[in-house]
Amino acid sequence: MKKIMSLMICILMLLTGCVDNDKKEKEPIAPVKNTTNIISYISETPLTEEILKDITDAHSVFEYHLDESYKTATIEVWEKNDGWEKIVSTTDPITSQGEIAIVPSQDSYHIYMIASRDEYNITEYKCSDYFRKSMNHNKIQRANPLEEKEIKSGKEIALWKVLGYKEENNNPKASDFNDVDCDYGLKITVTFNNKDIDKN
Repeated sequence: MKKIMSLMICILMLLTGCVDNDKKEKEPIAPVKNTTNIISYISETPLTEEILKDITDAHSVFEYHLDESYKTATIEVWEKNDGWEKIVSTTDPITSQGEIAIVPSQDSYHIYMIASRDEYNITEYKCSDYFRKSMNHNKIQRANPLEEKEIKSGKEIALWKVLGYKEENNNPKASDFNDVDCDYGLKITVTFNNKDIDKN
């Protein structure tokens, strides 16, 4: 009798083990999050602290991770009066990982493309008199809407926006700044490309 009971307990244990294994096999496997071709806003880093150590102005830092197909990045600064007009455009070779720091001051912006402590490029934009006067006398809204964005070759990504209005405007929210219109404005964008710099 004891042998029969022991045999039944063994069979029961085997069956419950099979059921558990079957459940585990049927559970969906969570997809692995892609960590390349992503750009996101981050706080101050040791790298930017080292490069911007003499700069006391507040600044924003963005970190990007790319696969090996990406070759260049283009930084552009746009101003809006009647329509958006491109004021500055610079294209530089890039590494697969780096940071972009935007340092605004009273009359200019400096955009740092940082690959390492010894390897970085600076794009400078000097604010026009029109933009400066518009921003001083009208309702202003500033935004860094970027939390995390997927990078696609040739697709422009807005990193920084300053929007000015002739009258009070309570409609736009920070999350809507990529779509909202304004009377005056400034935006800084980056476009990553899988093509080398055109030397022609």
